[in-house]
Amino acid sequence: MNTQIPRWSLSSVLFTRYRRLAFGSVTLFLANLGALTEAVLNPEIPYFDEEHLIVGGATALTVGFLLYILEGYLCRHDKTCTELRESEAQIRALVDNTLVGVGILSGSQIIFANGALLDLFGCTRDELIETALPESVVSEFREMILQRLAGEAHGETVSPAFEFSIRRKDGVTRSLHATSSAIRWRGQPCRQMVLIDLTARRQAELVLREKEERLRLLFDGSRDAILVHEFVPGELPGKFIEANAEATRRYGYTHAELLEMRPMDLDAPEGLAAIPAAMQRLQAKGHASWEGMHRTRDGRKIAVELHNVVFNYLGRTAIMATARDITERKQAEDEHRKLEALNRQLLKTESLGRMAGAVAHHFNNQLQAMMLSLEMVTNSQPQNAEPLEGLVEAQQSARKAAEVSSLMLTYLGQAQVENAPLDLAEVCQQSLALLRPAMPPGVVLETDQPTPGPVISANANQLQQVLTNLMTNAWEASGEGRGAIRLRVKTVSAVDIPAAVRFPINWQPQDNATTYACLEVADAVGGIAAKHLDKLFDPFFSTKFTGRGLGLPVVLGIARSHDGVVTVESEPGRGSVFRVFFPVSEEAVRQNPVQASVGLISENVRRGATVLVVEDEPVVRKVVTVALKRSGFTVLEAEDGVAAVELFRQHRDEIGCVVCDLTMPRMNGWETLTALRQLVPGIGVILASGYSEAQAMAGDHPERPQAFLHKPYEAKVLIDAINQILPH
Repeated sequence: MNTQIPRWSLSSVLFTRYRRLAFGSVTLFLANLGALTEAVLNPEIPYFDEEHLIVGGATALTVGFLLYILEGYLCRHDKTCTELRESEAQIRALVDNTLVGVGILSGSQIIFANGALLDLFGCTRDELIETALPESVVSEFREMILQRLAGEAHGETVSPAFEFSIRRKDGVTRSLHATSSAIRWRGQPCRQMVLIDLTARRQAELVLREKEERLRLLFDGSRDAILVHEFVPGELPGKFIEANAEATRRYGYTHAELLEMRPMDLDAPEGLAAIPAAMQRLQAKGHASWEGMHRTRDGRKIAVELHNVVFNYLGRTAIMATARDITERKQAEDEHRKLEALNRQLLKTESLGRMAGAVAHHFNNQLQAMMLSLEMVTNSQPQNAEPLEGLVEAQQSARKAAEVSSLMLTYLGQAQVENAPLDLAEVCQQSLALLRPAMPPGVVLETDQPTPGPVISANANQLQQVLTNLMTNAWEASGEGRGAIRLRVKTVSAVDIPAAVRFPINWQPQDNATTYACLEVADAVGGIAAKHLDKLFDPFFSTKFTGRGLGLPVVLGIARSHDGVVTVESEPGRGSVFRVFFPVSEEAVRQNPVQASVGLISENVRRGATVLVVEDEPVVRKVVTVALKRSGFTVLEAEDGVAAVELFRQHRDEIGCVVCDLTMPRMNGWETLTALRQLVPGIGVILASGYSEAQAMAGDHPERPQAFLHKPYEAKVLIDAINQILPH
């Protein structure tokens, strides 16, 4: 402040004046007193003025008394002035050294400023004094400041505290808190303002708000539900005291509703067992994680992964629970487990398939020798010979064994067949003519077949097998042979094929746009237990009686070989529905299929054409050689491909045809075929194998045989094949 007490003291002026007055009065009094004394001592002196003497004395006494009083007062006043100056110096030091800005305004003009205020404005005293405050105020606050100043000037009541911002001389903006009060300064009404710099606090508040906003964004933007609830060790969890947006979305409750709930209100019964142990870990360590099950407002159950931590929330102990929805993960894990089980089953099936194929191959090799031997012995016996009947029965048993082997290969999808465009409904109609006489008399057959029906690329005999096996399975399911069987043929889209209980289990449609022909056979009496569904198409599995169990596996094998699928719907006591789906073909049905001609043995063959037989099984090689020799052929034998090539070099000009096994040691059939063609291009070669033609002929090979024979085959089939490729 500029308030200053004058450096001169009252005693230095007034006392001097009063002292002069007193001195004059005393001088006058003494002069009069001298005159009086002289008059008393000397009567001749003329009469003196007694009145003046009395007045002078009284004045002197009065002035002296006043001077005494004034002297005491002036001494005390001097002390007060000294204290006042000291107090002023202390106040000035305090005002100048305070950290808050202090200023005096006369109207809008700054007429006093302490050091802190100068620092706030970034100016010198000369630059700030006599300037208008609004000039430094930033534009957004300027109108408010002007209105306050105008209101104060008119005596209006305004709030003493307010906030505004100024722009310093160097351009930096400062946020200020002001307190204004009315004072008198040097006799004039003014406003005193105390200014506190809020810039650092505002920046800290801004940073804090930004942090809070980021935390709020993280809190509400989290894909996990976050719930905060009260925690008192040893007691049940208290109410929720905070919940994020994901929690309200996931559980279907409003924020206010959640704050009236407790954690156990969200727990499903399935997840309660894990909570006590988890709470013990939480109390011991301050954090714990476990998996549980929650319920939503609409009753849905959600698998959750819970992460809980104890922390201080606004001065009280609380738990922050983060609940991650792992329902999809659990479903994926379940699917993964199912896929692993499926893969194991597929690997097992594949392994069993390879084993079954290998067994059928070796079985067919042995049947080959048996059937040819029986055929030759039978043909060599007289018509009425006593052993002939037993030989014929042995041949029939061998053929049945070969049929079982063929059925196994059909189940594996390795059967050798020729496909053609067929009307599925027409094939079913023709097959029913053969099936009706064999049906039990109490069975009622209902059919629903369009005309014309869907066209598929298939083999008529295999389709007849499918229908026969499904119909037999249906009427046997009725127990006493009573009930209705429904046969239906229709077309469906790929997306309409039921996904449940498919066989093979890894089947997928060629394309969602593909149309499939459906052969459906349903009964309403039987039914299959759920525990048997997975084994239904296993070879030789049967719930009926021993010796059965290849009917449905053959159906599956035929469907598999046509890129089709079989589905089953069944319930004990309510019947079963079997559906076989085949891809619809774009080809037209052939009205007059061309029949393959059977060749006859020419005379030059009978006169001794040479055939090279290459077979690693001695028994098979022997019976094939005998059968050919009896048919008039000259036969050369080789136990494997290496021996065959060497023998062929020696007799290349004699050999007209080669009958070669496919699977041999040292050099297999394909390698032997290639080596022989290098010696004599175009030499006729017949490959034979216990595997199906599709399986045997798979792969890229530089040379191909003229014919393929599937073991076991009869002598007539072999001779017909040779006759086809030998020159006439």
